[in-house]
Amino acid sequence: MKILGMKSRLMVMLVATCLFFIFLTGCSLKSYDKTTLEFAKNGSIGLHIVEQFDESKYDFEELKALNEAEINVYNSYGKSQVTNKGCTLKDGIVRIDIEYEEDDAYFDMNNVILFYGTVTDAKKAGYNLVNKIASTEGFGLIDQNDWASLGAQHIAIVSEEISVKMPGKIYYADGGVTLTGSDRADVSGEGLHYIVSE
Repeated sequence: MKILGMKSRLMVMLVATCLFFIFLTGCSLKSYDKTTLEFAKNGSIGLHIVEQFDESKYDFEELKALNEAEINVYNSYGKSQVTNKGCTLKDGIVRIDIEYEEDDAYFDMNNVILFYGTVTDAKKAGYNLVNKIASTEGFGLIDQNDWASLGAQHIAIVSEEISVKMPGKIYYADGGVTLTGSDRADVSGEGLHYIVSE
């Protein structure tokens, strides 16, 4: 029997409310006003879901139980742990907070491409972003020398339209990434999107 991912189940439950993905690493849910992926220096990934919830159409307790059940099922066979950090409903806004131990757990649970690690890790995985990402400070596209010098920097490769919070200042990104703060950005458009930070 195929087990649907967390995103699929939530989408079925919330239909038009379009709940996307889930996660957190230590920030309060109240720190986010929209659904956000948060990347931590230790490699963990959090997804903070923040969405409208119609209490006249959907049962919050059922959503909460489904959330917990999905995580328990995944943890019974997954290689990396996923942790339920909370599910709350207030003033018609549902907030769900889940932490993924690593990017593989996010992919396995949600069936969404996501890579997170250092630039060195990305190179080992076969990525080469020469002439694909540009400096956020106006220095243009990176060349081979820039790429070679970024080994210890963190990189997130995201394949969904979502907000992100990086573990430090964002230095490079592709054209589908719009900065909303020194360490935050909105990702839009199809395909893979690249964000490099300290």
